[in-house]
Amino acid sequence: MSLDLNHRADLKNSGLSDETIAMMQVYSVPPTQIEKLLGWSDGAIISAMAFPYFDTEGKPNGFLRIKLFPEIKDSDGHKIKYAQKKGSAPRLYVLPAVLELLNSAHVPLYIVEGEKKTAKAVESGLCAIGIGGLWSWTTGGSRELIADFECVNVWRRQVFIVPDSDVWGDDKKCDQ
Repeated sequence: MSLDLNHRADLKNSGLSDETIAMMQVYSVPPTQIEKLLGWSDGAIISAMAFPYFDTEGKPNGFLRIKLFPEIKDSDGHKIKYAQKKGSAPRLYVLPAVLELLNSAHVPLYIVEGEKKTAKAVESGLCAIGIGGLWSWTTGGSRELIADFECVNVWRRQVFIVPDSDVWGDDKKCDQ
């Protein structure tokens, strides 16, 4: 699968190396395929970049999240930069480079919000797995972890949750 030059530039702007981009197996989605992959469409979307997710053997498992170019707005005016197939449940973004570390309790685990940030953490030598959104590690609004965590040892392990920077915007206030 090929990668559009603008999509490659987006990945490079995130500080990712060519080797990491190759490991991610990210690819550009032809405009004619966007609706098929998402189950919906929006005429404002010009192009899209797919982030395949991997199984415990390091092979794509069929789940994708897609970065939209340009970002669009929903009916409430919220920006949508990334999307996944309508009705699909969240999954963990686990790159093949960290598979052998998932059960190593002595290795700190970083749960990072976002595929590109996860890839950068892995590129930097961290045992990092990704989530598509801050609450995309639980099932249906519950406190139960998604099933993908069954392949990750979190027992007696140092775990760091690394949210996006948009969590603490200037418009957010803490009650004191």
